[in-house]
Amino acid sequence: MRTIFAIFCLLAVVELNARQSAMTSHEIAPFSEVVFSVGNLSRTERFYTDVLKWQVVHRGNTDRSVLQAWRLPASATAREVVLASPDKPENGRLRLIEFEGIPKAYIRPGGKIWDTGGIYDIDLRCANIHALYDTLREHGWHGLSNPIRYKMGPFEVWELLIKGHDDIVIAFIERIQPPLPEPPPRNWAFGNIINSAQIVKNYDQAKDFYINKLGFVQILETTIRNEQPGENILSLPYNLSTQVAAKLLLFSPNGKSEGMMELLAMDGATGEDFSKNAVPPNRGVLMCRYPVKNLNAYYEKILKNGVQPVVSLQKVSWGGIGEVRMFAVQSPEGAWIEFFEAL
Repeated sequence: MRTIFAIFCLLAVVELNARQSAMTSHEIAPFSEVVFSVGNLSRTERFYTDVLKWQVVHRGNTDRSVLQAWRLPASATAREVVLASPDKPENGRLRLIEFEGIPKAYIRPGGKIWDTGGIYDIDLRCANIHALYDTLREHGWHGLSNPIRYKMGPFEVWELLIKGHDDIVIAFIERIQPPLPEPPPRNWAFGNIINSAQIVKNYDQAKDFYINKLGFVQILETTIRNEQPGENILSLPYNLSTQVAAKLLLFSPNGKSEGMMELLAMDGATGEDFSKNAVPPNRGVLMCRYPVKNLNAYYEKILKNGVQPVVSLQKVSWGGIGEVRMFAVQSPEGAWIEFFEAL
């Protein structure tokens, strides 16, 4: 069986040779962090530190300059915690923010994988996936399916999609064969956030936005469908698993298998559209943040390409990083993406 979220397992061990076709005056690095808007900061922090064994690298109040950039009212305040994997603490971090003094809706309330809009999930590698699954359920998470074992080319993996706090979905992947070059450093999730998926309604429009307008590099494009009726990571009825096709695009800033994004368009399964919900301070996977070398040049480029930022280029202060210049865009399906350069 083939699934949409496991393609990065292949890419994680095979170095890709994709490169930008021409030299540019700017350089986008893999995302430095993903931001979750949460309803209970202390409880959510305990989950990531106690269960997944991530480490707190920053804690404090969200600076007023950030809230102003997001055009939130003066009554709004926020507290935040930045978490990093002990295995790869330098990038792919997680920033948890709890907003106060302002109403917060859910970005993808009760969302299914065929519902479009916003950011669907983050992806993490793991070990001992069945024991992890039992532990996650004890902490209030529930699987969108049980762990599923399947093969893709020379690779064999277990995969689990599971939903927890603030209707946030995490995809966990455990490699079976061939063995990893080195044993997993820990029993649970290890490494940093390596991928984030978006479910889109208009595949061609979303692809044009990321590849042609923002200048990301395509890694893989394919269409996936179950070859025989049966269990599937999409939680489709068995008899529909061969009828629903998924068109997939995997891309990153530099064509390598780090800081990736994934577009997924379902053919044969439709649902709600949550695009309008994907804005601060709403709860869920709020945004991805990409560092850029020579941000001014990149900003001018995307303006010439017809992109209209939702936050114009300006200076703000991010906890744990310091002063940055940043701007934000939204994809046609509402995903909020911030680009920045540290000062």
